[in-house]
Amino acid sequence: CAVMASVDLYNTSAFLKLAGDAGKAGLTAAAITLTRQIKRTVNLGGPGAPSKPGEPPHKQTALLYNSWQPEAAKGEVLGEMTSRAFTHNPYAAFLEFGTSKMAPRPYVQRSIRDSATANQRAFNAAFTRVFNATVPGGVR
Repeated sequence: CAVMASVDLYNTSAFLKLAGDAGKAGLTAAAITLTRQIKRTVNLGGPGAPSKPGEPPHKQTALLYNSWQPEAAKGEVLGEMTSRAFTHNPYAAFLEFGTSKMAPRPYVQRSIRDSATANQRAFNAAFTRVFNATVPGGVR
């Protein structure tokens, strides 16, 4: 996929702002897509059916499911720009990696792997939408 655009090189600050805005939109869209995949993965099984070692955790109370949120992208185009899916649930890491008394119930790494293509598509669509809204003729 080739990106072609005409850029006014006398206004690089405006172009960098646009690139930053488009990048943030793309990263935020990817974080939303990943969060949805994590929730789909945790939503397998159901109440009364605990997960087995090596399986993603089954939704029992929805506390883990509801705790996952996307974070809007932040940062600068010429620096580091980040976005993430996150949870403050204290047992989320115990489920993912296990403990000395419990085998792992991996779901985050699986979700990252399973949603890689969808995350890329979400990033590209959001980036292109923001870029095309400003650049005459848009990205083709």
